[in-house]
Amino acid sequence: MRVLIVGCGLVGKELARQLRQDGHHVIGTTTTPAKVAALEEICDEVAVLTGSDTEAMHAAAKGAAAIVVAAGPAAAQAMTVEQRQRTYRQVLVDTAESVSSVPGAPHIVMLSSLSVYGDAANHLDVIDEDSPLSTSDDPSPARFQEAERTYRAAAGDRLTVFRCADITGGEDPPIADKVRMAHQVLGGSVPFHDEALFYRVHMLDVVDAVKYALDHDVVGTFNLTHPEVPPMMAPYFDAISELEGLPPLEYRNELRAPTKPVSVDRWLATGFTFTHTEVESMPEAGGAPAERVTPQVDRTGRAMVTATLTRIVSALGLVEETGDDGDAVLPLHAIGGPLDGQRIGEFRVFSRGDGTRVVYSKLAIDDFGMDTHQVYAFTGANSPVPHLFLDTAISPNTEGTFHFGLDLVPRVDLGANLDYSEAVFAPIDEARAAAISQPGVMPVPSLGPLQWSIRSPWMVAAIVEPADLTKLGGVVDAYVDHWIGLLDAGLDARIAESVAWQDLPQRDLRNREAMFSPRTNPVWALVDRLVGAESGAAMKSLLIGRG
Repeated sequence: MRVLIVGCGLVGKELARQLRQDGHHVIGTTTTPAKVAALEEICDEVAVLTGSDTEAMHAAAKGAAAIVVAAGPAAAQAMTVEQRQRTYRQVLVDTAESVSSVPGAPHIVMLSSLSVYGDAANHLDVIDEDSPLSTSDDPSPARFQEAERTYRAAAGDRLTVFRCADITGGEDPPIADKVRMAHQVLGGSVPFHDEALFYRVHMLDVVDAVKYALDHDVVGTFNLTHPEVPPMMAPYFDAISELEGLPPLEYRNELRAPTKPVSVDRWLATGFTFTHTEVESMPEAGGAPAERVTPQVDRTGRAMVTATLTRIVSALGLVEETGDDGDAVLPLHAIGGPLDGQRIGEFRVFSRGDGTRVVYSKLAIDDFGMDTHQVYAFTGANSPVPHLFLDTAISPNTEGTFHFGLDLVPRVDLGANLDYSEAVFAPIDEARAAAISQPGVMPVPSLGPLQWSIRSPWMVAAIVEPADLTKLGGVVDAYVDHWIGLLDAGLDARIAESVAWQDLPQRDLRNREAMFSPRTNPVWALVDRLVGAESGAAMKSLLIGRG
């Protein structure tokens, strides 16, 4: 049987592996070209597409007897209403519209969520598939419901919907690690419903359920979790926090959920048996904290940025500025949470007499799989030579991939200075084009207009797997070579004269204020939670040029 799996994440990858092993022809999809090579090891074919790309979806589904929609919003991008608003419609509804319109009559299996119930059925003794659904406008229940309706309208007689509990197993971190991360990265505030029952389901049971539905032609809507009643979220999470020596979490109750037992009788009546899912139990008071599982953090990005820093400092003869104790100008320590007081990063500054100034930024938390490094190389206040920025980041938000940024940030408005644009940026045209056309390099489509307006059109923004990050070493060298050459030789006198009418220092100050503003880069909210608002303000001050 030819099977299309839309979304090869935690469940999709394992399902692809098993289906192929069973003799089926498997087509897997991903939104990230960098993941194609790994998926080719478990899929017969791999298509790079987004849920809204109807034409590509139809092409991938051609001849498929079954389509399994395993794509779902990443948990790391679902912690605030704003994040859910940005992602849930595209991931859930746009995908449903593309899949449901596939020609033919394939069996469609959708992985939905128990969040569709919200708290609408909590007046009942037991919540089953016919219970009332939430009327909340929060994107979680609203978009899951909309996706279900879209599939039913087009394929109701050949549709299986699994309303899954929280999916665990595989690469999913232990719950104790998630609690620690909630305290450190989210400031101890979570969107969950404090009185909700903490239902879970193991990813291997989800895979088995999908295969069972395909093998037995089971259609309908089914809750997918353990039949036992689990503990409530707040007592359970707070007991874990206590074992870790942490305060209780704050529950914002944005994601309302069942507080009454959820029935799985309808699914069990098909003959299916859960073999991997276990109900959570309350930790014993006074027990030992859970053993920590420290993820393996890839250091390729760190090596790339630090090597670039070393090269620039040496080539330009820069001298490091230090604090009174000889340490970095701005050591960064965690505020609150399990890492309270621990050093998790630093800002180092290197400079020379003509105003050239390089700031190196590091935030690294191995316990959470976070490793971010940046070089910001600023030219002097009156210099028309652009600034050079290099950024690599890997963290839970990037799902094991590197987010990469490289740019020469112009010191003048390019639209009003065509000669400057050609002289400064044309020499890197070919290097940029070659970099973003490489297999495994996905140009980032999600930078907003505001971010592009304060950078340059020559910015290289990409998502890559760790194994592919070194492919971008050539473009880094090309930009650094060109930038150092501009500094050493200066701009052609005619070009320099053509931009002399502008107030370069004032424009640069305003541009930096915009570039390092929370309005254009939401990462500053996370920074403030990690190191505190005072250190966050000091970081921005060093980058803007006031520190």
